[in-house]
Amino acid sequence: MAIRLLWQNYHPDATVTASSASADWPISFLQNRWPTLVHRTTGVSSEWWKWNLGAVQTIKYFVFWNHNFTSGATLTLQANSSDSWEAPPYSASVTWRAEKLIHSLSESYRWWRLVVADINNTDGYLKGGYAYFGSYFEPTYNYQNKRRELIDPSIVSLSSEGQAAIADRAKYKALVYDFAAVTDSDKSTLETMWGTLGLGEHWFLIESSSAPENVLYVRNVASWVFEPVRQNISTFNLSVETAR
Repeated sequence: MAIRLLWQNYHPDATVTASSASADWPISFLQNRWPTLVHRTTGVSSEWWKWNLGAVQTIKYFVFWNHNFTSGATLTLQANSSDSWEAPPYSASVTWRAEKLIHSLSESYRWWRLVVADINNTDGYLKGGYAYFGSYFEPTYNYQNKRRELIDPSIVSLSSEGQAAIADRAKYKALVYDFAAVTDSDKSTLETMWGTLGLGEHWFLIESSSAPENVLYVRNVASWVFEPVRQNISTFNLSVETAR
């Protein structure tokens, strides 16, 4: 039931192709970290996205973010050592969840494919905003406390009579996880993670390994500070906000 940090993502550097692409919503949008900039297919009955990771990689989580698949869709994740899909050695059904898919596994392949058949989708297309292929880091000790703030950055202007004019902005969450004990080994991994992500990169966070459906797509919003409390143990606060 521990937190898991999904940060070593092979998706951004993979060669990604799709069965079809709308002219205004190309496949390159799927590798843009902004999840609202989506790729769209031109059909719904038999579509796929394919990843060439460039080398064999061990994958423990697959995430497909900001999709429009309906609950009646057939979702299949496949993998192979070559670009061959008639009888791939790995083929598994993916559980549908609204707006996001998350699938845990432990397989090592270079080529991956998500196949979707969603014939009752009235949008007339299928979409995806971002994806994750990679492993995870689980600290030795779980966080002790969590603070969650729901933020609406909309601009509210009041007239002299008190009527409100509102310029809507996307709502988001700010979260802080307090770790009372981080080992030196974990700190080393976190320092490597910070070197990759810093404040600019987005990544995925699972608050509880027993509830992966609650995965979040986040960005760091504060520096990481480790304060030693005794030999081999430090405190640590992780501050993030959900992507918009």
